[in-house]
Amino acid sequence: MGDENPPPPPPPVRTLGDYEQNNGRNANLGFQPVNPVSFDIKNTVLNALKENQYSGAESQCPNLHLEHFDEACGYTDPPNVSESDKKLRLFKLSLTGRARDWIDTLPPNTIGTWDELTIKFKERYFPIHKFLERRNEIINF
Repeated sequence: MGDENPPPPPPPVRTLGDYEQNNGRNANLGFQPVNPVSFDIKNTVLNALKENQYSGAESQCPNLHLEHFDEACGYTDPPNVSESDKKLRLFKLSLTGRARDWIDTLPPNTIGTWDELTIKFKERYFPIHKFLERRNEIINF
């Protein structure tokens, strides 16, 4: 007679997204500063951050976004949290779309200060060639 043991069933069909799942082990939480802090975020702060979210669109000014972000951060002063740590905690909430995707590509625990994150943000969204273009527009006005 033939083979008494039938072949095992094929493995379940998986999508690429299924391969990204890791059952909670070493989950990529996106952007994580070196010294993450936790504090309650007031609704006024959340609303201010959401009103001026930055997506990375050409029509948006990254420097203006940083000014609006700084203003929104002024609405809260959590105890025992430095200004730098507060901004590191809140900045991701001020981003949307591809800018939010960008910040999640930063390797965890590589950004330790607000100044470091500001530099990375400006390098990404206001590179030197844009600065030179704008400067030339002003000079040649």
